[in-house]
Amino acid sequence: MRKVPGLIRIAKAHLDPDFGTYIMRSLERYIERPNSVLSGKGPLEPLHSLKRVPVFFGCVDTPPEDDIAADMDWAIDPETGMVQLTRLIPPEILYRGQHFDGFGPTWELYYDNLSELIRSFSPRVVVEIGGGMGVLAQRVTTAEKDVVWHIIEPNPDFQPTDRIHVHRGFFGEDTPMPKGVDMVVFSQVMEHVYDPEKFVRMIAAVLRPGGKLVFGHPNLLWM
Repeated sequence: MRKVPGLIRIAKAHLDPDFGTYIMRSLERYIERPNSVLSGKGPLEPLHSLKRVPVFFGCVDTPPEDDIAADMDWAIDPETGMVQLTRLIPPEILYRGQHFDGFGPTWELYYDNLSELIRSFSPRVVVEIGGGMGVLAQRVTTAEKDVVWHIIEPNPDFQPTDRIHVHRGFFGEDTPMPKGVDMVVFSQVMEHVYDPEKFVRMIAAVLRPGGKLVFGHPNLLWM
């Protein structure tokens, strides 16, 4: 058996004919999600299972033999029509490295618009969940000299400054928080959250009275 420090045990490497001749390790334990994320009810009706999908979210320069594979088990909530995964990958495995922010003219316009929206509220103490490469932090703090920005990111690819502080880790109830947070920001994060209701409640607990939550997410209707 191979152990990933602080995470989960990975089953002994074995041969998978579906992926040619190289060896992949199987994920041994999942986060179970048997009930609907909308109604909280169960049981869900099984739909389809995709077998042995590489789990890391991002590009790697490691050999295929280092991949970890897991099944994607999809089900539907008969009451709400919600389609969801019933078994989830531990975030520390799924996001074990940075997968980088978007680039190109479309993303530049997106970051321009989102940073302008943030600035329109004149925040002073901002917490950004999943700050990535610090794109929003740099844009806003460059334009607004009174803003102090705190990034919470498991894989930060950004060097802190005197007004941009970085906390390495996932956002949670035990995450250290600065005082007087008047804005929480996140960009393209909500679609990765396993428990959206709990996530929003934790954000509400961080904000001071009258604080703002500003975020961007994929336009699923357009997609």
